[in-house]
Amino acid sequence: MKLPSYEREYIEDIHKRNREFLELRENKKRLRMFAEIEEVVESKLEIALTDSSNKKVGKDQLMFVF
Repeated sequence: MKLPSYEREYIEDIHKRNREFLELRENKKRLRMFAEIEEVVESKLEIALTDSSNKKVGKDQLMFVF
């Protein structure tokens, strides 16, 4: 059975809106996952000053402490 062009356009529009909705939902999931990872890293991360100096690291240089 052949569909009229307006029906075909309506169905294509539904498919397009569904794809956009799914992409938006996937982006929100990724953003939420990134925010969770960021919170975990921030809670475990400290910044400190080095107390010794050698060829590669100068005294009182900032460093990450895990």
